[in-house]
Amino acid sequence: MTEPDPSSIDIPLDPLLRVWVLLPIWIATLLMGLVRRNVTALMTKEPPTTLFKHRDAGYLKRSVKLRQNFSAIAYEQFAARRQYLAGPEGVLHVAKKEKSALTAIMNPESLANQIMSVVMAIVPHMVMGTWARYMFAGMAVCRLPFTLTPRFRPMLQSGIELAGQNLDVSYVSALSWYLLSMFGNGGLLSLISKGHSDDFVFVPSVASQISLNMAPDKVFAQEREALGKIVHKHTMGQEEDALLMIDPESFAVL
Repeated sequence: MTEPDPSSIDIPLDPLLRVWVLLPIWIATLLMGLVRRNVTALMTKEPPTTLFKHRDAGYLKRSVKLRQNFSAIAYEQFAARRQYLAGPEGVLHVAKKEKSALTAIMNPESLANQIMSVVMAIVPHMVMGTWARYMFAGMAVCRLPFTLTPRFRPMLQSGIELAGQNLDVSYVSALSWYLLSMFGNGGLLSLISKGHSDDFVFVPSVASQISLNMAPDKVFAQEREALGKIVHKHTMGQEEDALLMIDPESFAVL
């Protein structure tokens, strides 16, 4: 008599796993994310800034907005804005040089903020991962309602020790459920703690911060070049002129 394929065996899961395993891990992950964000915000010191930095960042933001949405305005309006930003006497020509790049890199406050961010990003996840592995070791806590290829086994069944790895790939271990909850709660955490914003926020990377502090004239030169390469094309075309030429009496109520 031929034995059935272990991967095809339907292993029943206790319905109480949803209450005592899935939900606690998800809630603990969510609370850990909220605490981590708040603690990081409290312990991180804002770097010193000046009026010139805010002004330069505002000019760059306006320039980026113009490059992103130039097709929504007429050519005359686009040309006036480009002249104001990137013209011979434009605001992108009056950058103020700041401190050296070495000073920006070796700034103690900046280094402390980076170290604190790394610590707060790694330590809580290590603690939570150890807790999930210790409390729910060797447990298949849920099963996905669809099939997957064996390549997903290391991601979904981490911490489950089975000879030959014959368990169906759709089963999810406790540690893998924690990892899925950790990465899946990012949007919910943003909505709860701070909220989303589709508006462009000028948050430069480390390299761009050094560039802005060291030689903002180089950053402005790149932005002027990008604005100069734009070939304007109005999305609305001649619809605005056609609308203005319509006889107002045609809108009268019949």
